[in-house]
Amino acid sequence: MALGAVFAVKARDHAGFVPEHTAAATAALTGLSVADAVALADDTAVDPYGSGPVPQYEVWRRRIHARFAADRVGR
Repeated sequence: MALGAVFAVKARDHAGFVPEHTAAATAALTGLSVADAVALADDTAVDPYGSGPVPQYEVWRRRIHARFAADRVGR
């Protein structure tokens, strides 16, 4: 759920429309603020034209997932 929430927040931010309820939903699903979720998406972004054995979207998804997994281990 957290991964999907990060993608959704990034999409809303990119579109320039982040409704008020987004902050509460983002905090509940990710434990992050809207700004922190957008920063996470940006910090883990990949070159959309990159190539490799794994699709770039999957690399991005795995990077975000790894951040949440690392946070769980650190608790």
